[in-house]
Amino acid sequence: MRPLHSRAASRTAAVLVSTAALASSGMALPVPPASAQAPVSSVTLTGHGFGHGYGMGQYGAVGYALAGTSYTSILSHYYGGTTLSTLSQPNPSIRVVLTGNDGNPIAVTSQSTFDVAGHSFPAGTYAQLAPSGSGAWALSKGQSCRGPWGAPLATGIAQSAAVATPASQAAGATAAQVLRVCVNGTAKPYRGLIEAASYSGSPRTVNVLPLDQYLWGVVPSEMPAYWGTLGSAGSQGQPSGFQALEAQAVAARSYAEASPGRYGYADICDSTYCQVYGGMSAEWPTATAAVNDTSGQVVRLPGGAIASTQYSASTGGWTAGGTFPAVVDAGDSVCTTSVCNPYHNWTVTVPASTVEAAWPQIGQLTGVTVTSRNGLGDLGGRVETISVVGTSSTVSMYGYQFQWALGLRSDWFAPSAPAPAPAPPPPNTPQVPQTSGYVLASTLGSVYPFGGAVDLGPAPGVKLPAAVVGGAATPDQKGYWLLTAKGNVYNFGDAGWYGSTAAATLSSTVVAMATTPDGKGYWLVTAAGNVYNFGDAAWYGSEASNTALGSAVVGIAATTTGRGYWLVTAAGSVYAFGDAGTFGPPPGWVPPAPVTAVAATPDGKGYWLVTAKGNVYNFGDATWYGSVAGLSLPAAISAASGS
Repeated sequence: MRPLHSRAASRTAAVLVSTAALASSGMALPVPPASAQAPVSSVTLTGHGFGHGYGMGQYGAVGYALAGTSYTSILSHYYGGTTLSTLSQPNPSIRVVLTGNDGNPIAVTSQSTFDVAGHSFPAGTYAQLAPSGSGAWALSKGQSCRGPWGAPLATGIAQSAAVATPASQAAGATAAQVLRVCVNGTAKPYRGLIEAASYSGSPRTVNVLPLDQYLWGVVPSEMPAYWGTLGSAGSQGQPSGFQALEAQAVAARSYAEASPGRYGYADICDSTYCQVYGGMSAEWPTATAAVNDTSGQVVRLPGGAIASTQYSASTGGWTAGGTFPAVVDAGDSVCTTSVCNPYHNWTVTVPASTVEAAWPQIGQLTGVTVTSRNGLGDLGGRVETISVVGTSSTVSMYGYQFQWALGLRSDWFAPSAPAPAPAPPPPNTPQVPQTSGYVLASTLGSVYPFGGAVDLGPAPGVKLPAAVVGGAATPDQKGYWLLTAKGNVYNFGDAGWYGSTAAATLSSTVVAMATTPDGKGYWLVTAAGNVYNFGDAAWYGSEASNTALGSAVVGIAATTTGRGYWLVTAAGSVYAFGDAGTFGPPPGWVPPAPVTAVAATPDGKGYWLVTAKGNVYNFGDATWYGSVAGLSLPAAISAASGS
């Protein structure tokens, strides 16, 4: 499932960030004396929600929708005191700055004939508008997003004339008829016009199109469109989950129309600083239907002004208040076989070094103390003020400053007892690098490489205390980890050791591991679906509370970004968290033997499922290279890694 954004206004990453640039973010609050306690190695924070919590929670919206609540009631619940109204002009135009091209010339193309500044261009050619001084623009022709560009076809073009027009601006225009805008070397399709603009002498790319067509690219970028297909049939002849998409459509429309012209040259941006707009490539029929069904509808404040309807991924169970009254968000705890909020409850362990890098004046970290809360919900509610205590000094700040500096999911959290220092890692053993393909490993440590993969082990002379159940290679393929059923983690080559669950009392057996993209952290997962994160691995959820699993979790694989992962069960069910997408298996698929492992492709757009008999099944963009099914193996296949 794609990540849900802490919208609209800003979003904090779910990963921990060390940065000395945030060291001065503390405000002037009374400073208690520095603690005499001993330094700690980390601080563990348990919290709720993902995002600022103002207005609608997206998981809460789908939770209410699946319970039979209409989109109008969802909106009135989150945006108390407002009324649902319509725009005087139902589908006005909107000007969207495409921030990915900020500071660069504007380059466009199309699969049909198009026009730029009065000049016609054949299908497949590229046109570039570049600043030429004194607020004017120069027009050139090229053969790709990166040129090369020929001599100017025209110079001194006024900004009002620096406009690209597609073959069709109709709502039914096809991808072959619209303009494609070059962003970072890739031409992406956008409906409507593309205009050149300037901000303090720097070029800006502006997409001008009807509001509803803009929302076609916003709603599925902000909320998973498949939510609209969930649940039993309800109003409008749609599944009940469709009400969540309609609530999202009205909230996004209201937010877009609340502050017209906020950028001067544009009304809104296309990023998380506003609300995400993916253009035509992001459109999804279910989301488009939700936009069309609510066309013209907005939320208004008393007095008639359109409300700035902020929303976030998960409120944690209580909204944050502010412009709209704080309310209980019962829908936020939604957890079904189709959608389960991984952010309702979360736990993350922050290394002391991360905290000390953010506030170096504290010296060594000795503790974190919450000094005030808003009083709403579990733990006493969201953190209003907090103190970071060290051996040299104490820094006090607002809760959101602490959240932003450390990349926490929300400002609703509580610190727990400091974590003990980790045990020293076992010794390393150099290994040969792996190339392309995949490697299967048995419980006895036997290795079977396919494609261009190279045998990474087992390491000679190392006695493992339990059967091998998982493993992962480092990004440069010059090292690897082995995981045992007892939770022992062994590192070889250039693989670092960041901790294990070997000394912990777990409710079920550890079954698999996955590593972060930079190789500086990893996740372990148990048969019950518990996920444990170490190093720079962030926690995005688990299936530990899913009573409908049906079979044990047997594998985990991380996405390319490290901001999500998949869990797979023995029955072949795949559960996606963070920015992980679901590519299969199809409903009703039954593997010929229990699935024992999952491995992701390098781009994160596919994965392999492996059975105990060595069957390999590929989904998404994963390629099938072969299997060991049918061979006489000394032990069951228990792990897999992709490359």
